[in-house]
Amino acid sequence: MPIERGDEEAGRTPLVKPSKGRNSPMTKDRKRVAVAMSGGIDSSVAACLLVREGHEVIGVSMGSGPPHESEREEMYPSGCRGVSSVEHARKVAAGLGIPFHVIRLEREFNREVVDYFCDEYLQGRTPNPCVVCNKKLKFGRLWEEAERLGAGCIATGHYARVEYHGDRHRYLLRKGIDARKDQSYVLFSLSQEQLSRVEFPLGSLHKDRVKEIVRDFGLMVGDRPESQETCFTLGRDYRCFLQSRFEGRIQSGLIVNREGRVLGSHDGISGFTIGQRRGLGIAAGYPLYVIDLESKIVCLINNKGEIFVIKILSRDLGATSVVLNSDLRLFDDLDAVAKVRDLTKVVRVSNSFSN
Repeated sequence: MPIERGDEEAGRTPLVKPSKGRNSPMTKDRKRVAVAMSGGIDSSVAACLLVREGHEVIGVSMGSGPPHESEREEMYPSGCRGVSSVEHARKVAAGLGIPFHVIRLEREFNREVVDYFCDEYLQGRTPNPCVVCNKKLKFGRLWEEAERLGAGCIATGHYARVEYHGDRHRYLLRKGIDARKDQSYVLFSLSQEQLSRVEFPLGSLHKDRVKEIVRDFGLMVGDRPESQETCFTLGRDYRCFLQSRFEGRIQSGLIVNREGRVLGSHDGISGFTIGQRRGLGIAAGYPLYVIDLESKIVCLINNKGEIFVIKILSRDLGATSVVLNSDLRLFDDLDAVAKVRDLTKVVRVSNSFSN
């Protein structure tokens, strides 16, 4: 796996110096930690805090854009954020006085994340690329390369926490204390082995405090926007991204209600998701929701006195204490909460599984 090495700026005075207090990790529990750096505020502060605690920190960044310009249009027609993010991360690492390495994972990223993203939409399902990227790349392949650099664990800027439960002999994934920024929901698929080697320095901080740390230590993160879930679309509507990659393969069809009455037409089921209400292009005078996607047909339901029940099918349900797959016999009682979008509140769920 190609790795760009030796990127720290020689002779530069670090912005952050390790704490040398009595209980500093410089003399106790000092670790060699690889920090996955994007050049943004959160991962930069995570690296800063670990340096401040006295750990031996290595900055690593996942090269997710084509290494050669000639390949860029073929793999990512809309472009890729990879180059600018890597350069931002390189500058932050230089300011912190830590080594920085770029792990080239373009092909893996395209195959595991981008292809998955497109295939799911083309089949009428809604993907979650961050979950796949975290499990297979950031805490998978990126960790493997970081381990070759001598790292004992990997840290990220996620707002989440990991605790070890002695009685259960298991690692527990917990929400970050900042409810507005909690990101534990995109980490649900991490295995016990993966949870055992991760650090989330921001899990016990609020975003406002993170911004204060940027100012206090003069971190060179610039005025960068919050990261986008579909980073590889460069802020474009995902429908445009799909059209650019699969021109001619996305077929138009009809929009119908539950009784089969035609309400309108659409440019492809990839433009819809179960539960969607906005952007349907139909003025009915009352809210309409997508309840089913079949071939080229989009089925809607109105909420005028009807109970809105969504059947959710997932091939890979997961939890930190057990992993559920659709081909396994599931337990009868499930006590859990769930959320279907990042900005929605969690709700209690009940199960109705059938073999």
